[in-house]
Amino acid sequence: MPDFDAIVSDAELAIYCIFAAASFLGIAAGSVSGKTSRDVYAKLNKPSWAPPPWVYGLVWIILYILIGLSFWTARRTVVTVASIPWTTALFWITNSFFAGWPRIFFHHRMYGTAAFQIVVSFLLVVGAAIAAGVETYWLPAVLLIPVCLWVLFAAVLNIVIWRRQATASASASRPQSGAQTTIGVAPASFLFPS
Repeated sequence: MPDFDAIVSDAELAIYCIFAAASFLGIAAGSVSGKTSRDVYAKLNKPSWAPPPWVYGLVWIILYILIGLSFWTARRTVVTVASIPWTTALFWITNSFFAGWPRIFFHHRMYGTAAFQIVVSFLLVVGAAIAAGVETYWLPAVLLIPVCLWVLFAAVLNIVIWRRQATASASASRPQSGAQTTIGVAPASFLFPS
């Protein structure tokens, strides 16, 4: 005979994960897909390898599904009951960082702050993958590998865009006369070639 209490709790947990992922997806998609975000992205000095805007929505839909599945499987297979609160906290903190990045980057145009924030997000998701692998078994950690890779790519892209914007604004603020000199931001092409 099936254990109906376990079925209900698993179903409730699945619904919880779906709603949590959907809420963060809605926040992130709303921030990125707005007209302001599209306009800002179009005007950025981006490297040639930057993806077109439509890629982000598609990738984040897949990643949020993986994040929800990872959290759900981690919660179902957690080794100790004491681990449940911190895995839940890590899930919410990581997703809060993901949801907050578009606002910092597109609406406030604070590219350096967004770069710092996305590096912290990367460290959080790597920490979540390691913790999931240690506290449960391999599946929750494996589900987070694409998230780790995408956030790493996004962090590098964010840093390159930040450096390019800083270089462009420093170049634009330099006086035209050769007699005057200003201290600008050195080009980062030796670190991040386009």
